[in-house]
Amino acid sequence: AAAVPTTDGFRPSLTAQRWLANRFGGDTYYNWTSRQRTTAGYDGSWMQPIAGPGLESRAHTATIEHSWRPRASTGIEIGYRSLANRQRLEAGTDQRLWIQTAEVRLRYERRLTPRKSLEFMAGGGIVKVDASEGSGLAGVDLLSPSVAGSVRLAVASAWGVSLSARRDVTVLYGLSPEPFTSDAALVTIDGTPSRRLTFNVTGGYSRGRARVGQAGEYDQSLVEAVVRYGFGTNAGLVVVYGYNDHAFRNVSLAPTSFPSQFTRNSVRIGL
Repeated sequence: AAAVPTTDGFRPSLTAQRWLANRFGGDTYYNWTSRQRTTAGYDGSWMQPIAGPGLESRAHTATIEHSWRPRASTGIEIGYRSLANRQRLEAGTDQRLWIQTAEVRLRYERRLTPRKSLEFMAGGGIVKVDASEGSGLAGVDLLSPSVAGSVRLAVASAWGVSLSARRDVTVLYGLSPEPFTSDAALVTIDGTPSRRLTFNVTGGYSRGRARVGQAGEYDQSLVEAVVRYGFGTNAGLVVVYGYNDHAFRNVSLAPTSFPSQFTRNSVRIGL
């Protein structure tokens, strides 16, 4: 390989990092009537550096939602989400963040033709953020609105395309202890070419702005493609491709020497 040329003002530097990441989740529901359902779910993730700089991150998300369809074409959803995130910085200090979200959403479906339909969703709520003091971050106690909306076109119940947008408060797990106000938009195409084969492709973009500290921002672009193939009625193969591109500006990244811009490609296979 050719050597990288250097000048007096530039020295190339590479930092290797290895992480151990675990994730567990599940949900359950109960149908009160044919038109009312309550769903509860949990999602937990643990990230720990095993080589190179980094921080330990633990996140626990619990959700509960009640949906009611007063009419066949109209639905009302009331939901609550609690996200507790603890990040242990390299200096040994802990940063704790608690985000609670309460929302109300309205869904409406309109039949265009016997083979086509449109589904709309609009909603919003309030987000409460509590964060303890940490390295370079003062304590946080704030309220922020959340807004969400989507539209989906379904064709012959086997093909569909949807567009969604959301404004919320989020956290960059394992990267920064700061809460961010994020604006995100997603486009998803899904299809069922055959009885055994289904797929969906999602592309999206989001931008976040730090709520405390510096006037930091981040940009994220993503693509995810999922293909499922069923073997009989009880088993199937799942292949997932993911692409992520992040760019940070004036964000206090906790891991030492973490790049301000990086791209990640991944392929996962499961049964």
